[in-house]
Amino acid sequence: ASGGNGGAITYASSDTAVATVNDSGVVTLVGAGATTVTASEAQTASYLTQNDAYTLTVVRGDGTGLNAGVDMNKTTDDGSFTQVASGGNGGAITYASSDTAVATVNDIGVVTLVGAGETTMTASEAQTANYLTQNDAYTLIVTQASQRVESINSTRYAFAALHSGGSVTTWGNGSYGGDSTSVSNKLDGSKPVVKVDSNNYAFAALHSDGSVTTWGYERYGGDSSSVSNKLDGSKPVVKLDSNNYAFAALHSDGSVTTWGDERYGGDSSSVSNKLDGSKPVVKVDSNNYAFAALHSDGSVTTWGIYGGDSTSVSDKLDGSKLVVKVYSAVYAFAALHSDGSVTTWGLSAYGGNSTSVSDKLDGSKPVVKVDSTDRGFAALHSDGSVTTWGLSAYGGNSTSVSDKLDGSKPVVKVDSTDRGFAALHSDGSVTTWGNGDHGGDSTSVNDKLDGSKPVVKVDSTGYAFVALHSDGSVTTWGDERYGGDSTSVSDKLDGSKSVVKVYSTSYAFSALHSDGSVTTWGHSAYGGNSTSVSDKLDGSKSVVKVDSTEGGFAALHSDGSVTTWGSSYFGGYSTSVNAKLTGTLSDYYDYHDTDRDGIQNIDELGTCSVPYSIASEDLGHPPCQSAGEPDSDGDGVWDNVEGTNGSNPLKASYQDSNNDANGDGSPDSWILPDDGLNVPIL
Repeated sequence: ASGGNGGAITYASSDTAVATVNDSGVVTLVGAGATTVTASEAQTASYLTQNDAYTLTVVRGDGTGLNAGVDMNKTTDDGSFTQVASGGNGGAITYASSDTAVATVNDIGVVTLVGAGETTMTASEAQTANYLTQNDAYTLIVTQASQRVESINSTRYAFAALHSGGSVTTWGNGSYGGDSTSVSNKLDGSKPVVKVDSNNYAFAALHSDGSVTTWGYERYGGDSSSVSNKLDGSKPVVKLDSNNYAFAALHSDGSVTTWGDERYGGDSSSVSNKLDGSKPVVKVDSNNYAFAALHSDGSVTTWGIYGGDSTSVSDKLDGSKLVVKVYSAVYAFAALHSDGSVTTWGLSAYGGNSTSVSDKLDGSKPVVKVDSTDRGFAALHSDGSVTTWGLSAYGGNSTSVSDKLDGSKPVVKVDSTDRGFAALHSDGSVTTWGNGDHGGDSTSVNDKLDGSKPVVKVDSTGYAFVALHSDGSVTTWGDERYGGDSTSVSDKLDGSKSVVKVYSTSYAFSALHSDGSVTTWGHSAYGGNSTSVSDKLDGSKSVVKVDSTEGGFAALHSDGSVTTWGSSYFGGYSTSVNAKLTGTLSDYYDYHDTDRDGIQNIDELGTCSVPYSIASEDLGHPPCQSAGEPDSDGDGVWDNVEGTNGSNPLKASYQDSNNDANGDGSPDSWILPDDGLNVPIL
């Protein structure tokens, strides 16, 4: 202070939260606000005390700048990352993304990538007592990662590859699903596809929101415009099923929508009151021409032809005796009841009439599984015996081997070609019957199927069988042209390089070896000759799974790339889309979980070693876990196998077909593992 009369001067601030002042008049700013700073002169001998004051206003400052981070470029395959803002003045910091379709960010700066695009990531510091609010931002650009192929599906004539980002690539016969340009905007991953299903002539893609996109031969399901309002996701579809010519979509409320050829199940209007969800459907099965819907109360509803009319057995399918599984041949159905009895319907001569063996299918000796050729059935009983019916030339008559199917040497699994059966016994031996030219006669290899070198798994084309032995070797029989003769590659199938799985088209086989290489044989034009791609199938880039059409193969490699061979008419030539089928990371599949079963690929592939187990409960199942097939419960049996044989794919057990772990009132085996929107993986 200046002036005065020589008296002692003191200073004071009316709000020390704004400023303080010492005895020398030095003012220290403390915080934003207004304060009165007063100077007081003490009384002297000649003069009175006096005061004077000024108002000091302190405004909030900028302080230390906030740094949100530098501009970044990421790909959709990059994982979440944390970007915490630095600097600032101690205020609370929040984060925001300008486009949450590209990336989201939480309160602690963890950024989650959502999709391709550009977004501004902003960090905001709240105002404090002394400092103003401030913002800083960086630009995040996310580009679409190379879309590795996760799975492959097929019609008879074309393939559809589902990529890691939910997009789909198709190739093969354009009329039957190989050309998807008409729906390319729906298959680009903007609305991710989680599962692709097919019938013989068309595809149906299930999206993450429960909507469905279709393409392929319009009459047989490629055109779903007539039911588009039911497939738009407003009532999510959770599973797609099909016969040869039509589709059936199961909704989350248990209702069913159908489309495709009206004669063969595409039109379900005659039973619409039974498929409206009032009595929820839990599973839809089919033969070639009809559908059978299994309801939550164990009753069955049918539509279509050749099995679509079940009125003759309606009293057995009304739920009074629960149906737990429906099996089919080409023209008939067989329903397995909870008491182990079986009810059949459809074309009488082709398996629809089982009166000749009704005493064996009445549940007195429970049936546990039913298999079929095109026109014959084989029922496996709980004691390991087998009962057959249907057309004799298609395996419906097994009297010639009845002494081998009576249970004295229990059968654990029955497999089939289109006209022949092969029964795998508990000792690893095999018995065959049916049309000899289609694998029903195995006398030429009897010495290899007698159990001395146990068989652990049997597979087939339409015309021939292949038996995988416990030592990883393979034996074949049936039509020599279509896979029954493997002498040309016998040195590769002798077990010196173990076979772990055999795949087939209708006319050829491909064997996947433990080192990731592939050996093929059968009709050369339909997949049996792979010399044109032999450098890609030699194991240098491991194959993890093989898919097929009627006459073409597609091998999925460990880096997410795909190799095709076989008839170009059946998708065996993929040059037009090769750029989309090229993988990027050599070790991607090792530490990735391709089949989403909770088991890393490297661990699944590590389960495979010879000799394969010949325990009766293991026989007939794949001997190794596979990175290309889901095994949710980790019991070594793929989900699709367990779902088919009445076991629960969520529980490591083979004999739990009536288990209801989720308490939904239905056996768990009816509903397969979920992915996202209750969408079954399989």
